[in-house]
Amino acid sequence: MSFLLEARSLARSKTLVLLLAASALAVLLAPHFIVGDGTDEGRSVVETCYSLWGAIAITAVSVASAAATSISADRAAKRLQLTLSRPVSFFKVAAGRIAALALLGSLSMGVACAALAMRPGHPVCRHVYRPVMESVQEEARKMYEAYMADPETAKDLKRVRKGTVLKLLAQKAQDHYMPMPTNEVTSWAFNVPDAHAHERATARMRFSDSFSLRRDVRGTISFGDRSGVVSNITQAVLEFPLEGKPGNARTLEFSNAGESSLMLRPRRDIELLFDADSRGMNIFRAWIVLSSMMALVAAFGIFLGAALSRPVAIWTVLVMLFLSLASPAVVDQYPHALDIGAGDAAGLALSRAVTGITSPLTAFSPVHAISENECVEWTAVAEAFSLDAILLPALLAALAALVMRRVKG
Repeated sequence: MSFLLEARSLARSKTLVLLLAASALAVLLAPHFIVGDGTDEGRSVVETCYSLWGAIAITAVSVASAAATSISADRAAKRLQLTLSRPVSFFKVAAGRIAALALLGSLSMGVACAALAMRPGHPVCRHVYRPVMESVQEEARKMYEAYMADPETAKDLKRVRKGTVLKLLAQKAQDHYMPMPTNEVTSWAFNVPDAHAHERATARMRFSDSFSLRRDVRGTISFGDRSGVVSNITQAVLEFPLEGKPGNARTLEFSNAGESSLMLRPRRDIELLFDADSRGMNIFRAWIVLSSMMALVAAFGIFLGAALSRPVAIWTVLVMLFLSLASPAVVDQYPHALDIGAGDAAGLALSRAVTGITSPLTAFSPVHAISENECVEWTAVAEAFSLDAILLPALLAALAALVMRRVKG
């Protein structure tokens, strides 16, 4: 009953029509205003990323605002008491409204994804595999033990809290560069499933060094009996199709035939790609993940609307939404530092806290994968749906029901 009432209310207010139109326009008009990097591939990545994020932002703000208004406005107008006079529980009222608003967000994301699918792009998405390495936390612990055991380590550093130093070292491990000397072979181990052993493979690498973003790169790259030639004079994300007989190889090798040593971050700069399924199916999986994100936004808005007045609920949900989307970028670009001012330290701590609390909303974002033509894996879809569309909305609906019961009493 609550679901039908909320759905009819959204339809009568024309919110649905306006939101669907805005989502479609965000994707269809973005290519006319975005400037790429001069290549078709780069322009496609930028257009997809910005247009999809635009549709996400429009939908999230609309769903969050409608959710924060839903219960708080009804309570202020005494309509909530009328609804609760019927044989329906507080939980069903909250859950029904969450479901209606989640459907609104899902339809909006569906229109955006459909518009994106109509634009030209590579017909096949790809599975992405990275080198097998120890975790950044394990490498950070080893570096920490080495620093503490080194007699030349400054005493002031040894007195710093261990957790703070480990955060710094984990960031260093994530960006750890591996040298690739000239006239030598460098290799990395990969854990590629047997199902891909006989499929077409592509290596994707980013070459750079400590001094310049422009280097002469020459050599060969091989994966078992498959190999490709590397020839490049700029730092860029380069893909090298590996031609030859497929096999059960597990090691990728690069033979540096250039005149200078190169640098590469294994955790960030090297990947193996294998064809997955169609671009349309990949966008469909992305739609499921995005719809799940909107269900969580709706649930959080309903909870705030049950606990706060309408203006405060709307303000709070919009601020939290902005922080949840912006904080990961802040944390990624501003790693933990030992010597920073109190203001910067407080801002960074707040960003880290918000990132931790709102990670379910951003952890499964498929925007990067879609823009880079990478496969949105079914495992990620299942995790996003179970967490963002079922478990957390159910928990927030229960909390909203508890708040409504206390406010009513």
